[in-house]
Amino acid sequence: MFSANSIIILISSSIIARVEHHNFIDDIW
Repeated sequence: MFSANSIIILISSSIIARVEHHNFIDDIW
């Protein structure tokens, strides 16, 4: 069973990954 902190970490890490990936694409183009 996940704790609230682990869920928050997973969500925040996934959001950061999306933002970094988006910035990476913007840098290429």
